[in-house]
Amino acid sequence: MPEINKTIPVAELKNTDVIALSVRAREYIERSPGWKAITDEYLAWALCPGIFYFLMEPKRPDIEKEMWMIVGDLSQAYIVGDSSDTWQEALDA
Repeated sequence: MPEINKTIPVAELKNTDVIALSVRAREYIERSPGWKAITDEYLAWALCPGIFYFLMEPKRPDIEKEMWMIVGDLSQAYIVGDSSDTWQEALDA
């Protein structure tokens, strides 16, 4: 699990631009068929793109419970099931 103490819970965000990025990330996951629900979401980096970390409840046991999501001016990208502790490690993987 990532170093949560180095992230910010999305519920605590104040900046409207960063909140908008988090909404885009959340909507992408909610449209995906593999997960029942998002259980926790965190901001790891925001300077466009935004990098978010999600914990989710999968619909099946073979689906990962963790995801790094990158959103910004380009298409969204995600890194599923990565065991990286930081967003930098996830991007480097």
